[in-house]
Amino acid sequence: MTNAERQTHVIRILGTNKAGEILPDIWADVERIDRMEIRTQVIQVGGVVQYQTIKLKLRWLDDPDGPNYDEKGDKNREHKIVKVCDPSLPQDKLDDPDEWIPIRSIVRMEIKFGGGNIIKHFKENNPNIDYDGRVVENRRITHWDTTIDEAAQAAFDADPTRKVYVERDGNRGYQRIEGTEDEDQYVEHQIVKKLNRQDSQQLLSTGNDQRRVLHLRNQYQIDESHPAKLEELGTGEINPPYRLDPFQNIINVQFQFKVYVIIVAQNGEYAVANPDMKSVKVIETRSNPSVVSLLGKPVTATLIECPVNAGEDFASLETTWTAVGGFPEEISAYVCPKTKEIQENWFDWYVASVNDEDNLSSHPFLLRLGKIPMGVPTTIKFKIRYEPHLLDENADNNKMVQMYPTTGTHDWAGVGLTNHTKGWVWRAYRTDKHGTEKLFKAPPEWKTDSIILFGTSVIAPGLLFGKDPPLIAADIPQTP
Repeated sequence: MTNAERQTHVIRILGTNKAGEILPDIWADVERIDRMEIRTQVIQVGGVVQYQTIKLKLRWLDDPDGPNYDEKGDKNREHKIVKVCDPSLPQDKLDDPDEWIPIRSIVRMEIKFGGGNIIKHFKENNPNIDYDGRVVENRRITHWDTTIDEAAQAAFDADPTRKVYVERDGNRGYQRIEGTEDEDQYVEHQIVKKLNRQDSQQLLSTGNDQRRVLHLRNQYQIDESHPAKLEELGTGEINPPYRLDPFQNIINVQFQFKVYVIIVAQNGEYAVANPDMKSVKVIETRSNPSVVSLLGKPVTATLIECPVNAGEDFASLETTWTAVGGFPEEISAYVCPKTKEIQENWFDWYVASVNDEDNLSSHPFLLRLGKIPMGVPTTIKFKIRYEPHLLDENADNNKMVQMYPTTGTHDWAGVGLTNHTKGWVWRAYRTDKHGTEKLFKAPPEWKTDSIILFGTSVIAPGLLFGKDPPLIAADIPQTP
């Protein structure tokens, strides 16, 4: 991202909702112009091009770590909040979303110029009707990991009330990390190429009516984005695509919050992330000689970071145990919020007590997968999604993180019996993003299949491998 004729900064703006909460996993990065040069009155004299240069300085007052911070922006401007939301929402929710990223856009501003003032109005109209003289290009802005991610996260962790983070060095201090693009997370945005500058009756110093065309050199932002498909349109065919004032542009976005997935094995194996999914990362693998499985071997566990909608085959595990007349190997998992405390303590909090099926962690978690007995070498592939789970689509907290295995069916020899592993069940889950509120257990709709059989005896009901969990009538509270 570069334009040598301007100085910019990048602001990361966190999401919010109708309750006014800060949503740290939803954000947009916006590049704002601090200073720019405008060339006017270009003429040619004796073969030499001559022009005047006007230097425009904008006051955003948007950096909590800088001087003169004002959450509401410059009071000499009139602003409006553009609600940027997940494009996967139903069409009727795009104008009134439950969750959104609030971007303050300039509607009217006063510019000091030549001893007087110019009042600039930026109109929001149907983009197909050229009321305010904009020439725009609609572009699709996708998600990328960036060089400011760690610093921004540290700032938000240090102050949970913080709503924005600013990288002052703009297009020099902010860079995308190659290979991390996630095209499933995007917004569509109008990038202004030209603007008809109409300075009429507000040029207080002279009273003259002046009209000029301002060429904004935003080609670098067009080159670094994709053509818009315009499949989702707001009222008047804008917002989306999102229309801001000409001095700022959306350059990055995130809607899918990330979680930690902990996959535990009892025969020394570790899970692996899908190498084709750049947003899925193995953060750490660990074992402890004091945490031993029923097989007499140290329990091994893998900490994976991924978006909640990473989808099918985001991670897998190759089991290696063969239970000939003995115990099977047990596989289990937790899904937890992505926090610094969990990253530092995950093994002690969630793995050390994994042998006790009834001992749910007292620390935050979103989902606990019940133990799956594996008696022969087997490939287990996992899926994760963030989807509605209740039949009542208008119910509160209707979306939940769902992580479960899609493969693993096999028969294995026990003590004089042929045993069968056919599926999985959730031991417990929550529907809040923080993993601290009411705990629920698997309802009847998620226990319709015989998933574990010792000989002919059904040991556990659940859902077969390959099945997605169906919608349910209600969440059933977990009892002690």
